[in-house]
Amino acid sequence: MTGKQWYDAYLHWNKKEHDKIHTLTVSDEDIWTPKLSAKSLLKSRVQGLGSCYQTKCHLSSDGEVIYSMVCTFEIDCLDDSGHWAFETKGCPLRIFTPEYDINQLSLFHFQRRLSYSVAGVMPYKIISFQMAIVNNTVNPEFRMDIVVERMIGPHLVVFLVFIIVLIALNLLITWFRVDTSVRGVMTVTSLALHVVYTAILFWYSNTKMEPALGMANLMLGSLLITAGLAGQLAYSSKMAKKESISAPRILQLIHRTITKNAAVKPFVKLSYISWDNPLVKPTTEPVDTGMTNHVAASVTQSDPQDTIENNEISDDDDEEDDVGEETDPAKLQWAVFMQPFDRIAFCGIAIVYVVMLLVLFLA
Repeated sequence: MTGKQWYDAYLHWNKKEHDKIHTLTVSDEDIWTPKLSAKSLLKSRVQGLGSCYQTKCHLSSDGEVIYSMVCTFEIDCLDDSGHWAFETKGCPLRIFTPEYDINQLSLFHFQRRLSYSVAGVMPYKIISFQMAIVNNTVNPEFRMDIVVERMIGPHLVVFLVFIIVLIALNLLITWFRVDTSVRGVMTVTSLALHVVYTAILFWYSNTKMEPALGMANLMLGSLLITAGLAGQLAYSSKMAKKESISAPRILQLIHRTITKNAAVKPFVKLSYISWDNPLVKPTTEPVDTGMTNHVAASVTQSDPQDTIENNEISDDDDEEDDVGEETDPAKLQWAVFMQPFDRIAFCGIAIVYVVMLLVLFLA
């Protein structure tokens, strides 16, 4: 939007005088209005669609009659609609009229009044402004070249922070046992937030700012990950109700391979997050699982020296188990059986998120 001022030396005034007060009456059709056009110097899809309105008349300090008019132009500043929304993008614009006449359009009375439409959403700053008269055409052309630089909007920062929070929530889910209420609540909450937020971002990118489509696509990928976690939770809830886990042989084979691998064994045996919370209800029945985070709860009275000796024997047995005897995955509780898979899922999800963020920032 730009405000322009000019004066017209060829108007026919209907001059009236009353008590030394001169009144000039000018009809609307007698007001000369320059045919202004606007365009982006980039390869944009929308060029110079606009209208002028709010024509006003006032007297300048040097006695000249000046007409002001507000013109609104719709111009697409994007040369590539898929560029990153946080990039500060310069937009070279040109406002011009091929009907320039020094007797009608005066550069001295031009006022630079640029404003940015609310629909554009993004804040801006003007980094370049030039006016020129081009005489190499049939009719002299008046040009105003303006470079507007888009700045980062605070609302986009809020969007990105919320995306990071949802990513962290999905990564945290895998550190709770599949048979706890905490994991169920977190999974359902994450799924609901992902659905709502993905819909909001796609609507925003289609109606407000197309470059935000990259964030919407990232949220869609995160929604698919959340759906996978929800599917795992539903399957685990079904399996946990069975007396024996009856896991598919392929899962048992993968479990055995992972737990025997010396390189990943310390990581896959990392314990779940657990604390004294009513929502967390770990199993207290003694089960021989061979996993570090699943210890049978038994309380006995014994001599301190016997306890030390028993601990030494237990440590020796653990070392022998690591070297020799293998734990049968079919004998494990389902929550314990899923522990290595949750660790692998955590790594896989983290890698996927890193790749998506790199694509978002560097593409």
